Amino acid sequence: MPRRLSVALVRSLVHAQSNDVCIAVDVLRATTTLAVLFGQGCRGVWLAPDVDSALRIGRDSGRLICGEAGGLPPPGFDHGNSPVEFSRLDLTAREVVFATSNGTGTLRACAAGRHAYAGAFVNLTATVQAALRSLDALGDAAGRLLIACAGTHDRFST
Repeated sequence: MPRRLSVALVRSLVHAQSNDVCIAVDVLRATTTLAVLFGQGCRGVWLAPDVDSALRIGRDSGRLICGEAGGLPPPGFDHGNSPVEFSRLDLTAREVVFATSNGTGTLRACAAGRHAYAGAFVNLTATVQAALRSLDALGDAAGRLLIACAGTHDRFST
């Protein structure tokens, strides 16, 4: 079956359609951190649209509040956005509210698709295999495979 592939080099170019399979990529931090969170036993991650929402949702729910703004953990956050930091924590059965400058917004934009995956170097093979299985399962109803790059403040990152 022929497949279509689209690449959005920055978040503002991400226009996921209902039958698309999306892979969001922010490898230096957000998507690598997400892979590590789940690897450390995290039960679920809530992607907040911004810092204020993350604080409100986290306080109201008792979830850990994690992420960054401008590269640093905002005041009131439990943890930043460092995969190394999370690799040292036991997050078994914990839930996290996560907000970052670039990656979480790209993931949220991908949520309009049928399936959205967080792609990083640490989960590259598993992510590509899962995305291709999703496309196969959709059959003729499948849209395209959309690779969505987070960029940096809506500028292409090199």
